Amino acid sequence: MEEIRETALAYYANLSDKRKKKAKSLFNNMDSNGDGKVILSEYEKKFKKLGLSCDIPRNSSLFKEIFQERKTSFFKELDKDEDGTLDFEDFITLYYLLRTGRLLFCSGHECQVFLKGLFFVCPKCFKKSKKTITLCPTCFSDKNYSHKRSHVLLDNYAFLMSTQAPKSKWETTFEVLEIVANVINAAASCTIM
Repeated sequence: MEEIRETALAYYANLSDKRKKKAKSLFNNMDSNGDGKVILSEYEKKFKKLGLSCDIPRNSSLFKEIFQERKTSFFKELDKDEDGTLDFEDFITLYYLLRTGRLLFCSGHECQVFLKGLFFVCPKCFKKSKKTITLCPTCFSDKNYSHKRSHVLLDNYAFLMSTQAPKSKWETTFEVLEIVANVINAAASCTIM
């Protein structure tokens, strides 16, 4: 989270005065008692309004438990000095994640971990609807997810690079990655006896 925090603060330092005031206003809105710190209960009240929702179906028996765990564990990650509150710099990290669309959680079965570094996405689904599965390396490695097995998943860096490449290079890259994925899947199903 430290790298994300540093990036958020660098962006904040370069914001216009108008945007800085907006960020401060949002912080003050979350800090309902005006003490300059946001406690967990204040954060939880604004959680959904900030766009911090849960991708777990509401009819899931684990919905409330996982949703609550996501809110509190993410709060703890934001709280750099671990004093049980979010100061303004902690909030700037949250603000940056929201504004840039980087606030992603693993959509593997019941994992729901915050994705702060590399994660896996489905380019085919993203291309169709701009929404895709997002998996932490553990859920991807353990195959702890439901998705079309014919789709090749890429880590977010490879996916970004493939979208920046000329179409013919992207198709070649995608074909190579499909071959590699098929080889890995075949090797994983083999046993030595």
